[in-house]
Amino acid sequence: MSISVMKTIFHDEPPQVIKIERSRPGGRLFGGPVVDLFIGAAVAFGIVGAVGIAAYLWLALHGFVDIPSRYTALRRAHFLLMTYLFFAPIVIGFLLQAAPRFLRIPVSPVRRSFVIIPLLIIGVATTLLYPEGIIPRAVLAIPFLAVLFCMTQLLVQAATDTRFRFGPWIILSLVGFALSPFYPNESAEQFVVVMWISLAPIVLGIGQQFIRAFLSGRVLSKSRHLTVIGLYLAAAASLSSEALFSWPHGFQLGGFISILCLLLYGVSLSLWNPKGWLEKPLSAPPVLPVAFSLATAWGVVGGSVLIWGGTTYADAVMHLWALGWFLTLVITISCQVLNNVAGRFPLSQRVIFAGIILWQLVPFGRGLSRPLSLTSSMAWVTTAVTLVVFGTWAIAVLMTVAHIRHVKLSVNHPPIMKSREHSTI
Repeated sequence: MSISVMKTIFHDEPPQVIKIERSRPGGRLFGGPVVDLFIGAAVAFGIVGAVGIAAYLWLALHGFVDIPSRYTALRRAHFLLMTYLFFAPIVIGFLLQAAPRFLRIPVSPVRRSFVIIPLLIIGVATTLLYPEGIIPRAVLAIPFLAVLFCMTQLLVQAATDTRFRFGPWIILSLVGFALSPFYPNESAEQFVVVMWISLAPIVLGIGQQFIRAFLSGRVLSKSRHLTVIGLYLAAAASLSSEALFSWPHGFQLGGFISILCLLLYGVSLSLWNPKGWLEKPLSAPPVLPVAFSLATAWGVVGGSVLIWGGTTYADAVMHLWALGWFLTLVITISCQVLNNVAGRFPLSQRVIFAGIILWQLVPFGRGLSRPLSLTSSMAWVTTAVTLVVFGTWAIAVLMTVAHIRHVKLSVNHPPIMKSREHSTI
């Protein structure tokens, strides 16, 4: 069974095939990417979950539209869509495509690994229809367990230092995703815990590679790495203790520990060091350095709000982390990944940079609206910026995915041309 699961998702790739000639038509398209399919599917559900349901609920909270009678059910649907059909496909697609390269294992994902998306859709749909059922939650956990199994097989084959740097974070993230459907998902406090145990580990783990490559950052020493992992686990335990077992002040303690974790992580990697950004020649705005700096800063702000208000501001922290920490990186990295895969991207680096800067109004307006008692007019600003930035990015992503699929179809099924000697012209 283990061999069949691996073959469903990966196929062996001779070492010489890993390096693809850029001079060939389509460039890296000949490598058989699947990450574009996962990102495209995620964007499609993000349009429904982020632009549709979320904007409607946000305006309803401020009295601009009527509050729906099924507000709680819509909020739960929004959370499930964004967690399991937006963030999760992007994480899985990125891991399937990039983890073998990070770990230096000569395999590549196969197209049928996309079967994970229908499984996620079925899991989310059945969980919405039968919120108390254990089977829908188990169905939702299956894709993450399958990917966890495959990642574990790759980690076993990886070099020790590489396995130590990426392995714990990949495993923690996928275990968190697999466990999260069994968490009660009725309140913002529980949503915060799910985000910390599932999304935070992959950002902290894979982020090291980007920070080192694009920001001239350092590598975490073994002792610092273990300390960061320990702080992450302590924060997860503290947050869970109050969200699940009503232990008083668990969120405030968890917020404090999360700040220590992120600050130690950022300082150890030289994340907030503009001199490191300038060591590489800048032919375009420093999109990735600024995105990682802002995103991690929003993570710290979220922890600070937890210290300030505990569970009172759980909804605010959930959106500070989702919109400021995670989505800032998703937008930035997806543009980089799709540009590398397709050889082009509709948005220039300057447009992406401007979009990332403008996007910061969204976590500010949505996440800090209640803690800072912002005026209700900020709801319109937040909604407008979401429509402009998220909408522009979504259109660019879907255009790029369509281009990649068109080129692959042309390569795999070239048009049949009549030979000159049989031509009637």
